[in-house]
Amino acid sequence: MTGVQTCALPISGDVLTLVSTPQTFTAFGATGRNSVVPFDAVGLSVEEAVAKSGGLIGIESDPEGVFLLRREPANLVRQLAPQHPIQPGETTVNVVYKINLRDANTYFLARRMAVFNKDIIYVAPAAAVEYRKLRSEEHTSELQSHSFISYAVFCLKKK
Repeated sequence: MTGVQTCALPISGDVLTLVSTPQTFTAFGATGRNSVVPFDAVGLSVEEAVAKSGGLIGIESDPEGVFLLRREPANLVRQLAPQHPIQPGETTVNVVYKINLRDANTYFLARRMAVFNKDIIYVAPAAAVEYRKLRSEEHTSELQSHSFISYAVFCLKKK
């Protein structure tokens, strides 16, 4: 008979082994949790992944700078961006999706967009944070080398 399938049912004394392959995404940047984040939910959304990674850190994060990085099938990239050059024989392409969380409509998109195994979520630091770090580094290094004129030099560099 063709097409007939048999199913072996376990009997007393059989040992069943279930193997779980955990799915993960990596979160880094200005998130509350920079790490490899395991997930087992089918259909984890970008919104949920950002929340699982600790979310954006108040004024430390740039809500316009949330990125989802992944490898997409070349066929999909050809549909989304026909002008993007794809090398012959290339089956997957690096793709970066920018998600602007200052726009409320983007939250609905983030709820519908799935996160896949081995995706990367990066949250950029706020510009003010980068400026503060730069200012602090300049000020500190000048204080260490020329403490009596550091403030004047810093004020000149600030412009």
